[in-house]
Amino acid sequence: MARQLAEVLGADEEEILVSGKRKGRLGLLRCVFEALAEIKPRIHGMRHDPRDYDIVVIGSPVWAARVSSPVRSYLCRYASVMPRVALFCTMSSSGAEQCLAEMGALLDPHAEVIERDRFPGVALDDGDFWSETRGRRKLRKFADAVVSIPVA
Repeated sequence: MARQLAEVLGADEEEILVSGKRKGRLGLLRCVFEALAEIKPRIHGMRHDPRDYDIVVIGSPVWAARVSSPVRSYLCRYASVMPRVALFCTMSSSGAEQCLAEMGALLDPHAEVIERDRFPGVALDDGDFWSETRGRRKLRKFADAVVSIPVA
């Protein structure tokens, strides 16, 4: 989804990389544990500095109704230097509202330009991915909201 969004926006994309396996049953348990325990794993391989952008779009999968631990690390590391932020999350069933709220809360202490209930956020679930029309429509609406954010 992030790649599709970057393509629609004509934006650079950045993958948040962490060490350790997160595939299979043990990987799933690790993801759930890290999300619930609010662990911030070390992230590496960042190619882009968020200070170089007027707007940063950040996405996270929903892990146990929480932000993923790699995205938590990114938000904590860069919250104080990002000018404007738009958030999205992906999920298989539920938890988007909590995930987006947590992401916003991690930004709140530093994000004077973010108005709590007004910054763009969107959640896409499995149904959106299986329904190409619905998923594309949500993605376009979110991209239009991001483009309309005033730049200082």
